[in-house]
Amino acid sequence: MTYDLPLDEVAKFTTTVRPSPRGLMFVLTDDGRLLGPPRDNRGNNKPDANVPTLQPVAESASPHVKQAVAKWQADRKGRSDRFRLTLEDETWWAGFTPFEFGSGHRFWIGVLLPEADLIPAAGQYQALIAGVGLLALLAAALLALRLARWFSRPLAAG
Repeated sequence: MTYDLPLDEVAKFTTTVRPSPRGLMFVLTDDGRLLGPPRDNRGNNKPDANVPTLQPVAESASPHVKQAVAKWQADRKGRSDRFRLTLEDETWWAGFTPFEFGSGHRFWIGVLLPEADLIPAAGQYQALIAGVGLLALLAAALLALRLARWFSRPLAAG
């Protein structure tokens, strides 16, 4: 069985998708070649930086992707994993998830996110959760007051 996979479509997808404002997404083959390059202008001064060439990551990827893939390959190769690393004195999170096709064939979808991009989103969810919690507390207090009046009416009348 064969698969017809248009590499330019994979590259178009990975160079246009942004998982966060500065986040990167890329696709690797099982043998460590870059199938879908990330959209990363740091260190990529070549006009063909976003063209799928199936080169090893060390030859074609952005500096951040090179370091993340090297750490993953050294410590966790072959495992779906998420981990933290420091790139240019900044904390980033990397994740690698397999995409399996056929028998024994897979690609690895890699995502690289700076922690600074995640903190504002966490703050927004924290505020939302606090607001919902306060509304639930207010609703519970009103319900408790109403139930207390309902139960105490027969006692006061008797």
